[in-house]
Amino acid sequence: LLVYRVHQLAFSAVSASYRLALVALVASLEVLAPGYEFGQRENILLIAVMPYVFSAAACAAGRSLPRRLSVAAGLLAGVGFALKPYFLVLWLAMEVWLWARTRVSWRRTENLTIAAVLLLYGLAVLVCSSAYFEMVALAMDTYSAYGVFGSPVLLLHASVAVVVAAAVLFLVVSPRDFDRELRTALFISTLALLGCALLQGKGWDYHYDPATASAVVLSGVILLGLGAANQERLQGWVRRAALGFPLIMVLAMITWGAGTLGQLGWWVWGPPSEQRTVLRELVDVVRSHAWSQPIWLMSTSVVPAFPVVNLSETHWSSRFCCLWLLPGLYTDEEKATRPFPYHERGDMTPTELYLGDAVVEDLAKNPPTLLIVDRSPEKQAFRRTDFDFLRYFLRDPRFAAFFANYEAMVDIGPFRVYRRKQLEGISPVGDRRIERNPL
Repeated sequence: LLVYRVHQLAFSAVSASYRLALVALVASLEVLAPGYEFGQRENILLIAVMPYVFSAAACAAGRSLPRRLSVAAGLLAGVGFALKPYFLVLWLAMEVWLWARTRVSWRRTENLTIAAVLLLYGLAVLVCSSAYFEMVALAMDTYSAYGVFGSPVLLLHASVAVVVAAAVLFLVVSPRDFDRELRTALFISTLALLGCALLQGKGWDYHYDPATASAVVLSGVILLGLGAANQERLQGWVRRAALGFPLIMVLAMITWGAGTLGQLGWWVWGPPSEQRTVLRELVDVVRSHAWSQPIWLMSTSVVPAFPVVNLSETHWSSRFCCLWLLPGLYTDEEKATRPFPYHERGDMTPTELYLGDAVVEDLAKNPPTLLIVDRSPEKQAFRRTDFDFLRYFLRDPRFAAFFANYEAMVDIGPFRVYRRKQLEGISPVGDRRIERNPL
């Protein structure tokens, strides 16, 4: 609605059908482009910054917007930019373009509002969550293990092809008076959002989603401009498209959702021998043996621990969602060594010492009923090495004493489930037998 109103005030020469088609395209992409990654911070950024991009186009066209709309666009964009420091690339690129295009002062209402949001966010972090900066320090020290920074492989993502196609359209098709500034603003935002993905250096799909969506919106503006050149002849088609496109999207989502629900229903009620999955079996085991009890899963990936914890209604024993720090504590050369050269305590960095002490402290405070170990030959960020979680932690006498109270229970895919033995004064959790696929 905000995008619609900004466009209506800034570019009033176009028809309502054109505007409705454009906004329907924007809204549909904000929902559909992320797909499986819906709800990631890039998805929220995409939703939050579109009004700002449109208001920047209005500014470039010399149109002034009511202060309340500028404030609203700035508030949303500020929230989006606060999600990741990489996202500030978009703000910088857009303002540099505006200054070069119009020499407009940076002290626009949108920018002042964005700056205020970022300042309040920073103060709120300092006051309410100062430990955030400790986590930033840990990430700066170890998070590079998950990336391929500067690698040409980052340009091989399918989204780059979409961006290139939109750029070709932008360069080949001449703009109209009513879409010149909006086309350029979307072109700048597309390149900046692609830059955000490349700067993160990991090549994960959802990092590219905003650039993909912006590129498709840019292409839509260009194609709508071609149609609007023959507006009288195509006005009826544009109007039908504007009304039909959202309807088609809704029907497609309903059909897709129904198919997904049908598949999930088959997993629940279909023949177990045919429809079992690793996730389903883990959930069944955890619910049967640790319902409402704490569990812990040794892995460098947050999956499958979450959603297993959520689906099985259990608790989590650790302050870490996963052991994401571990891969960054070892160099690529060490990871390539056989056998794996685990660091001795005297050779560990402060970060590695902190991780080991934190794990032991958490497990002693809240011993998991089930301990699940990822034994995959290709663990996230360790890739294909012979790193072994148990071998790593059992070198610590404190962890070895803790683990002596556990016994292997079952293997599920690459995961081995250990159950806490009966201890004095503690009754074992009641076992509800489950059917398992012998395969």
